[in-house]
Amino acid sequence: MPYIAGGSVAITSLLIACALGVAVGGIASVLLRKPWGSDVALIDAAVGLGCAVAIVYGVTFLNRYGTAPYSPADVVLPVALGSVVVRHLLRLAW
Repeated sequence: MPYIAGGSVAITSLLIACALGVAVGGIASVLLRKPWGSDVALIDAAVGLGCAVAIVYGVTFLNRYGTAPYSPADVVLPVALGSVVVRHLLRLAW
C-alpha cells in the first residue's frame, strides 16, 4: 500500500503544479499587460507540468546516486512556477 499512497501524492503534486502554473501565468500576464486566454493557460499548465516532472526525475536521480540534501517536494513547485514566470518574461521580450 505505501507505493500506491506515494504514487497518489506524486500525481497530486503534479496536478497542483499544473493548476498553480495556470494561476501564476494569469497573474504574470496581467502584471505584464499581455493577453491571456485558454491557449496561453494550456501552455502554462504544460510548462508547469513538464518542469515539475523533470525536476522530480532530476532530484530523485541525485538522491539515489548522490547526496542531495533535499527532497523533490521541496523544489518542484518553486521551479515549476518560476519556469512559467520566465516563459512570460520571454514572451514579453518577443
